[in-house]
Amino acid sequence: MNISIAMCTYNGEKYIEQQLNSFLTQTILPNELVICDDCSKDKTIEILQEFSKKAKFPVRIYLNEKNLGSTKNFEKAIGLSKGDIIFCSDQDDVWHNQKIAETKKIFETSDKISLVFSNADIVNNNLDTLGYNLWESIKFNKIEKTQFKKDKAFKVLLKHNVVTGATMAFKKEFKNILFPIPKNWIHDAWIAVIISAISNIYFLDKILMKYRQHENQQIGAIKENIHISLNIALKNNRNSYLNEYKYFSYLEERLTENKENLNSYDLLLLVKDKMEHLNIRGNLPKTRIHRTLVVLKESFTKRYFNFSNGISSIFKDIIIGDKEK
Repeated sequence: MNISIAMCTYNGEKYIEQQLNSFLTQTILPNELVICDDCSKDKTIEILQEFSKKAKFPVRIYLNEKNLGSTKNFEKAIGLSKGDIIFCSDQDDVWHNQKIAETKKIFETSDKISLVFSNADIVNNNLDTLGYNLWESIKFNKIEKTQFKKDKAFKVLLKHNVVTGATMAFKKEFKNILFPIPKNWIHDAWIAVIISAISNIYFLDKILMKYRQHENQQIGAIKENIHISLNIALKNNRNSYLNEYKYFSYLEERLTENKENLNSYDLLLLVKDKMEHLNIRGNLPKTRIHRTLVVLKESFTKRYFNFSNGISSIFKDIIIGDKEK
């Protein structure tokens, strides 16, 4: 199994050298490092070029002519990767030296496993632990892990993404189905849900990297408390749900195009169920009494529990309603 690392960079001079050096200390080195830079204006490119001179493996650097954004830049980096297994890498983390070896070992245990993701230690700017791990942050709990073991990863991923790109590796043969990645999707969520519909995903219950939290981060991993959870819930309104409906319509279309490859045709029904739930939440009546009737009817379908946050989402929709009047 040849190994590629697909890395995206953008103004990463502050931390990128530590990440690059962690590739050099891997017990199994990659066969190539593919880097797509998204129009950096700092010293990132200079650091990359210097690293390519000392690396013990080929380093291919591509400079975008225009800014593509994170999703499309990862699509480009993955598309240019030639390895049998493609690891995705951010620019500001640090990999443990067993990350490639431990992940590769899982792929070698079964031909049916097509994507592997692991846990990570959440650290600050200086790589000091913040006292919690990535899976605690994203609430990937025992119940959901059991569902993964029972080949129900797709259902979990319809509710929320638990596969963080920086911890992920997958087989190259899925590129044709994955591409193009819709601009509205984050690359890791799209890759995980598509592959889970067609093949098997394995969660590697080990901490294999330091996931750095800092002020310039696009997507972080905070540990939620009740106040943070409430604020997040309050930000959701009818537009949020209707936009999400549109995102999942892209998923429905892609899975329909590849329905002969699906683990089960029932997966398409699950997507339609998710979309119907989003449509209902996005079009709730403004008066509380009418809203309550709709929410209670929807609660009996169990979709609030399958695709939202159960009782808390029901409470939010009835009591608080939609912020947009």
